[in-house]
Amino acid sequence: MSGELVAGQLAYSKAGRDKDFPYLVMRIEANIAWVADGKVRRVENPKRKNIRHLRFTHSIAHTIAEKLAAGVAVTNAEVRQALQDLLGSDQPKGL
Repeated sequence: MSGELVAGQLAYSKAGRDKDFPYLVMRIEANIAWVADGKVRRVENPKRKNIRHLRFTHSIAHTIAEKLAAGVAVTNAEVRQALQDLLGSDQPKGL
């Protein structure tokens, strides 16, 4: 399953008080994904989640993915904008 995951991918939390919140994957290490939404979970302090606790989609924020791959800093505003673009008119709970 980890071969399919990439930085910049849209994922939703499966359980907990952040259930159904959308996140962007910032990085992946073994079975851990570091995710951020740019508001509650900021880029400076991404949430550490086991990949089993996330529901991944096929949507990828390509601009964010390219910046993360190049090692360029990503801002919280860019993450929020990318989430809004990926989600369309569906406004997420946390944004």
